[in-house]
Amino acid sequence: MAAFNLEMAQRIVTAWGFYLGPALTISLFALPRVLRDYRVRGLLIVGLFCFAGMAMISFFVPHYAAPVATIIIALVLQGMRHIRTLRWNGKRVGLFLVDVRWAPK
Repeated sequence: MAAFNLEMAQRIVTAWGFYLGPALTISLFALPRVLRDYRVRGLLIVGLFCFAGMAMISFFVPHYAAPVATIIIALVLQGMRHIRTLRWNGKRVGLFLVDVRWAPK
């Protein structure tokens, strides 16, 4: 069982590096709010079935999870939407975190 958990952790880290990386990880901080959002429940169910299917294969390469990429992108975008509404002392700090207009060109 420990070997299975270690293998699954390695697969998750590999897929994270391939699909998200550090730049899109910020949106995962809103994951608890995203999971409570009724609009993504269908995506989560499909994602869990895909994750279970990927757990059954013996050899894993990140592009094997390509069908799940749309689910990952949808969850990242929902996380960005939730982060965008954050306020601190009445100021919209979430807008700074997800808006690309402030980025240098």
